[in-house]
Amino acid sequence: MKPLLTFIFLFFISLTFSQQQGSIVGKLTDKEANNEPLAFANVLIKGTSKGTTSDFDGFYEFQKVDPGTYTLVFSFLGYETLEIPDVVVEADKEIVVDAALGSGSVSLDEVVVTRSTRNDSEIALLLEQKKSLVIQEAISAEALALKGIDDASAAVAQISGISKQQGSSNVYV
Repeated sequence: MKPLLTFIFLFFISLTFSQQQGSIVGKLTDKEANNEPLAFANVLIKGTSKGTTSDFDGFYEFQKVDPGTYTLVFSFLGYETLEIPDVVVEADKEIVVDAALGSGSVSLDEVVVTRSTRNDSEIALLLEQKKSLVIQEAISAEALALKGIDDASAAVAQISGISKQQGSSNVYV
């Protein structure tokens, strides 16, 4: 009998404490669209970890909110964020907070796109050969440095159709 009385006592105490919370409900609408419901918008209680989203009809609900004063934050992509301060939640009461969000505009700074090219690179030489109307061949300073060539006659010998006799300074075309 004693365990049964203890259980009943604890049950009624838990009911008493569970009823010491309130709830916040409301509807979100779009200011620019004749107050059409704003579906799937974010609703947060600032300073807590509680948050929800509005349903397809724009309704949202927070249940089991401890009594106190809160700030509600409403946000949706492409709309201005709205904060409603001083929402007072009382025990066993449902607080109705309706809100209308307006579209937000964000202005960006000027964007400047610039382009620069290096004329002394291997790629610049290849592009120049491609654009040319006559057949020409060139070798870049990068290519010469990679091959370890440091004198002019050895550099000229790298171009097709030109040869250099080893041991002499003669260059043949």
